[in-house]
Amino acid sequence: MLARHIRYRRLTITRFLDSYRKNVRRYHQSFPGGGPSAMSFFAKCLQIRSDPLPKYHEEFANDNNNYANLLSQESRTPEVLAEAECLYLRAIEIDAQHRYKEAIETIEKGRYYAVRALGVGGHWDASASYQVGNVLYAQEKWEATQGHFERALDLFTAENPLHPTA
Repeated sequence: MLARHIRYRRLTITRFLDSYRKNVRRYHQSFPGGGPSAMSFFAKCLQIRSDPLPKYHEEFANDNNNYANLLSQESRTPEVLAEAECLYLRAIEIDAQHRYKEAIETIEKGRYYAVRALGVGGHWDASASYQVGNVLYAQEKWEATQGHFERALDLFTAENPLHPTA
């Protein structure tokens, strides 16, 4: 069961990355003047966002990653690629904070409101189990992960008024 889930996640990630790369190219081409305009836009965004947000806010990981993608696609000079690498590493550093407890608390809070509004056993309840399973998977808590994934699968495949399968 877990091996099948891992293969599915790898395939999903590969498809996502392919789609993401296509969208990034389209996005960069949509700026008047092409890449240089986009690079100046991202540089300004990073500067503006650095004021109100804390240093390790997760949005900085996204911003740094996107700016690094732009730099690495628009220029192949060693200096620019080194700058892109620094931005990627910064994004990884921010993402690697391992705020698992906060993640699970947030997911469970969302589940509480979804179950209160929609009832137990619906799509949002199943999604919460799946997301908690993902957090536990990242922590390498395999038995707990399997329990959450199995519950999510049971809810996703169950036929009930809150979650019709057809």
